[in-house]
Amino acid sequence: MMMSASEAFMGPRCAPAVRSLSSSADAHGLLTTFAISMHLNRIVAKPTCISCLYSTRDFGRGQRGQEGVMRVLVVEDNVLIAMDTEQSIVDAGHESAGLAASRRSALALATRADAALVDVNLADGATGVQTGLALARDHGLLVAFVTSDIAALGTGVPGTFGALPKPALPREVANLLGCMAAYRIGQGGIMPLPRRFVSFAAEPALGSRVA
Repeated sequence: MMMSASEAFMGPRCAPAVRSLSSSADAHGLLTTFAISMHLNRIVAKPTCISCLYSTRDFGRGQRGQEGVMRVLVVEDNVLIAMDTEQSIVDAGHESAGLAASRRSALALATRADAALVDVNLADGATGVQTGLALARDHGLLVAFVTSDIAALGTGVPGTFGALPKPALPREVANLLGCMAAYRIGQGGIMPLPRRFVSFAAEPALGSRVA
């Protein structure tokens, strides 16, 4: 059986844990992963909440309440992509509002967030469009999609900003969040949008286009 890139990187002893990572959304769409530690040449893996895993590390979190700093919810059923996106959010100076793999778990976390990055295909099916719509319309979140299925969004989703095609680079996530944060404080149109971003809003409402 061929190993994934992650398995090859981490080594064969870590492969079972890596395979578990890729399918660790539970029945409620809450993301879990495995905390892996080395003890006397032995792999010790135990299930742990991703948020708890992150809380044990210093990611230089933004200061809640600072102008332009948002709490961003990641709605994504692929655990590794969700973790990468969360890292990009924190690296950009914002805060994570949590990770959700389904519509149900996303709506449960909505009150924690100012904004959300949403995939189209989630653990409970192609519910991302309706999830993003509900987060924007019913909870007042700033919503953008990060997905490989741009076509599923048609001509746009009312009340949301647009879509960034996967794979999204950290600088693209940072640029997009910068535009959303500027829009949130009434300064839309002055920040650079990622070149690949598909906008649903009339430009330059959200940001200026990166060449």
